[in-house]
Order: sequence, then structure tokens, then C-alpha cells
Amino acid sequence: MVTADPESRAQGGSPSRTCIYCREFKTASDFNREHVVPDAFGRYEGAFVLTTVCSTCNAYFGDRLDIRLARDSIEGLDRYEHGVKNPTGKTQFGRSGLLRARVNDGGFADGAEVWWGPSPEGDRLVLHFDPQVGFEDDAGKRTWCRTTSIPTKQELLALGFAFPLDIKFVGIAEAEALQIQRLLVEKGFGPSPLQRVEGPTPAEIDIDIKGAIDRTLMRAVAKIAFNYLAYQYPAIAQMSQFDAVRRYIRHDPSGSTAPVTVIGGNMLAGVEAPRAFLVHCAAVEWQPPQVVGHVQLFSRFRYRIVLADGGFLIPPTTVNKGHVFDPMNHQIVELTSDPHRGRPISELSTVEAPRRR
Repeated sequence: MVTADPESRAQGGSPSRTCIYCREFKTASDFNREHVVPDAFGRYEGAFVLTTVCSTCNAYFGDRLDIRLARDSIEGLDRYEHGVKNPTGKTQFGRSGLLRARVNDGGFADGAEVWWGPSPEGDRLVLHFDPQVGFEDDAGKRTWCRTTSIPTKQELLALGFAFPLDIKFVGIAEAEALQIQRLLVEKGFGPSPLQRVEGPTPAEIDIDIKGAIDRTLMRAVAKIAFNYLAYQYPAIAQMSQFDAVRRYIRHDPSGSTAPVTVIGGNMLAGVEAPRAFLVHCAAVEWQPPQVVGHVQLFSRFRYRIVLADGGFLIPPTTVNKGHVFDPMNHQIVELTSDPHRGRPISELSTVEAPRRR
């Protein structure tokens, strides 16, 4: 159960409290529910929910942070692979600057960009080709270019390509192929038939995924850690020593140092990897002189978040707690190696996980 700040009475007798992010004193009607772990990453029995985040901050987080974590991160993509989320007609991954994927099977389309979109049945995500033209010489030197940025013949010569070239395309309709052919002639390539590559099924293709973790994603992860602290230790989260991290999450001050780093290791030590992939973890601990949070979604990356960097007159030595969030079974389990406390970690998630990308 959430323990909110002691409520006081504003003028007129309405109960009021202070938002843990913007620190503004508002009436109770200005607050709504904030999930510790965004519900886009699963729903749980006895969900950890805060009532100390005002509706203005909550709306900002939903529109600016949570949506980016759900749509532009590799952990967001994992939601579909593991069946936590079903795609809609508008679901797309791999078309932002943060998450990219290329064919990595050594075949005819090797190196071409792909993105994830709904299957024709709409029940899963499948790979699609972006409209691209590929160039390959007899020595096997190869490059793929978007149809909006096709290089000239001289530019490819400068890159060390030897002519003649094998020119192919993917993701382009037959009606558009003639237009691309005319464009190639304008770029200095002689007229030659283009070879088309049909999009393979997901089972027939290996891909190389590259992603970036920008400040927005870091702020979204930091919010999970601070939410978890505020849920477990509401009075401690109100302390001024946490003002820097709340400003970072809410406003991202220019020039501020990100308190988030990616470290190695899995928070579920001893659990077989296929099962560990199905859960999230959040924890906070006192590491003198800091209060540190840890977050891991689908066991992808382990984030370490400095929530407070010292300055305590009385050290918060009681801060030491963690939980596992199991979206497959809709359960939350205390993160502990002690079999007498809660449910043993070995019993988590008996659902078989899909092959990890």
C-alpha cells in the first residue's frame, strides 16, 4: 500500500499534498496514479502505484518519457517478442534514430536495413525492408542506400567500388522500379535491369540490431528507480538530497550530468537466461554516501542510477530493497536470496521464452 505524505488542509478544507517531482503543493484532486513500472511493460496483481505524482507531471512523463521507452528502445521491442504487447496497425520499430537493424545473413540482401511492423494477421511483428538500392562489385564489396540518397557513380568509385556493379533493390514496388531506374541513369549508371529481392520471413533471416540509449531513455529509466524508491520509502524520497535527480527526470537541465550508467551483470543471479528474459527488476540500496537504484527490463541492460549523491545528516541505512516484476504471470516478487522471504526466485516464470534476438 502506498504511504503518501501526510495530507494537510488547504484553504477551504480540501486535502492537499506535495508532488514528489515538481514539488508544488496541490489539492488531492490534482493527483492521479503513477505506475512504478510503466504499464506498457506489464500489468500486475497488487501493482506498485504512486499517488504522490501530480497529473501535470504524470501527463508529461507519459507523453515524453514512457512513450519513448516503449517505442524507441530495444526493451520496448522485447514486449512484442515476449507477448506482453500485441501490435496494432501503427506499430513500427527500427525507423527511429535510436534503433536500427540490418540483414546479417551473408546472402543477397546482406546489409539491407529492415524494420519491424505488424504481420498480415496482426498478431505479431515481422521484418520489412525499407525502400533501398544495393550495389555490389565482383569482389563482394557491397552497400545499401535509401532511395532518397542514391550515390553517383563517381561517389562509389571514390569509395573503392570496382565496376561493373550488380544493382538490386528491396522494398520497392514494381511501379516504382522504373522511376528508380531513370534516377540511376541520371546518377551515371548505364541502363541495366534491376534485380529484386523479396522480403524473407522472420525465420529465414538473421539481423544485426544496433541501438542508442539517449538522455530521454535514461530519464525514463531513472524515473522507474525513483518511483520505486518513493513507493518503498515515501518519507525518504521527499528529502532534499533527491532534488537533483527529480530535476533531471522532470526537466533535464542543460549541462547536467546524467546520473544513469549501464553496468554489467544480471540482477537475477542463478536464473537460467531464457526465463530471466521474461521479467523486470527494480531495486534501491544505500551505498555510502549514495542512494543508488538499479533497473533491468527483460534482462537487457542493467542500469545504475545515482538517486542521491550524499549530503545526509542521518544516513538512510534502511534503504535496501528489490522486486521482480513478472509480466507473464502478472506477479511481483521480492528480490531476495532468502527462501523464507516471499517466493523463491527459482519458481519464477515457467513460460518458455522465445529465442533471444
